[in-house]
Amino acid sequence: MSYSKLLVLLFGLVVLITSSLAEYNEKPKPPTPSPIYKPPAPIKKPSPPIVPKPKPPTPSPIYKPPAPPAPIKKPSPPIVPKPKPPTPSPIYKPPAPIKKPSPPVYNKPSPPIVPKPKPPTLPPRVVRPPPSSPYGKPPSTQPPIVHSPPPTPVTKPLPPPYPKTPTLPPVVKPPTPSYPKHPPPIKAPLPPQKPEGKKPPPPTPYKKKPPPYYNPPQKP
Repeated sequence: MSYSKLLVLLFGLVVLITSSLAEYNEKPKPPTPSPIYKPPAPIKKPSPPIVPKPKPPTPSPIYKPPAPPAPIKKPSPPIVPKPKPPTPSPIYKPPAPIKKPSPPVYNKPSPPIVPKPKPPTLPPRVVRPPPSSPYGKPPSTQPPIVHSPPPTPVTKPLPPPYPKTPTLPPVVKPPTPSYPKHPPPIKAPLPPQKPEGKKPPPPTPYKKKPPPYYNPPQKP
């Protein structure tokens, strides 16, 4: 379709629309109907005012007696540490005796084992033919009879020589140390003394001493 045909169609449509509108406007309009009567709405009665209900009286608070005062706690006594018992003085132990070194064991060297000499091997025995006699048969030319050598004797190994008791070197005794008649007494540590008490007399060497771990009671 060409452009001119489209224009013609559009122009025809516009003419048809305008003619139909003119015809519609020329027709008489129908009379408008009267409005329908509506009765007035009934008047609503006002609702009665809402009266709040009176609240019940609040009961008086129950009387509670005041709580008794808390009992006063007595202060606990201070914790005093227990005094430690005095450590006992060490018990004297005599020194252990010095062990003498044992002398070295002298082992005598065993003599060397000398093997027995073997017996000399003898040359083979040659049996000579008997002398020819003029009356006998001529000697036959036979090789000499060679005997086998005698068997060598089996030598048993000698038992080991009996070991002799080793001669120990002479024991040299050390010189005996010279001690005094009465050895010096070993002084035990004195027990702790109070500053206000009296000093005990010094121990005599002839009196029997108490053990070092025993603390005698002191007089006040």
